[in-house]
Amino acid sequence: MPIRWRRDRCRTPSRRGIRFENVSFAYPGSSRKVLDNVSLAIAPGEMVALVGENGTGKSTLVKLLCRLFDPTAGRITIDGIDLRELSRVELRAQISVMFQDYNHFFLSAAENIWFGRPEVGADEERIRRAAAMAGADEVIEQLPRGYAQTLGRAFEGGEELKRRSVAKGALARAFFRDAPVVVLDEPSSALDVKSEHEIFQKFKLLTKEKPPW
Repeated sequence: MPIRWRRDRCRTPSRRGIRFENVSFAYPGSSRKVLDNVSLAIAPGEMVALVGENGTGKSTLVKLLCRLFDPTAGRITIDGIDLRELSRVELRAQISVMFQDYNHFFLSAAENIWFGRPEVGADEERIRRAAAMAGADEVIEQLPRGYAQTLGRAFEGGEELKRRSVAKGALARAFFRDAPVVVLDEPSSALDVKSEHEIFQKFKLLTKEKPPW
């Protein structure tokens, strides 16, 4: 029986943080190890950047942290608890990830932000606050129907956004989610330098007021 992760965890300071302990991993169907005996520790409240060439396993570390996969060997812990002992649903509720292949849904701008944490309800004030913090409010307010505007060209009357604006929408979802663990997986890889700088400045805002989880 998986250990249940308390929903108020984000208000309970972590004591030991996240640890990767001698973690190795090979994707299913492959014998090649993407990670080989990797160990690292992230203290509560600490901001860490992983730097390396493409294909060195940076995104794989994120996937393992989110339990999209489990390690082939070794273990990953939060406060000393092996992630495999936790409920996936409860664990992922405490993690906000912005991947490099983010996109928008063919729904309204408001719903695109609300999907960051749909279980809390589509609170309009919270949605607008998240949009403002991410800098997405300026984009949304210029749309024909504002927050009610359908995004994408899949349906009649939909509006397609530029990549920079889509990134702001994805960041707004992260603000709305308000999770204690925040991860960026190269979300600026397809952006110009100016947009990249803006995204990371907003990310600092996202983590600035967050207490050590």
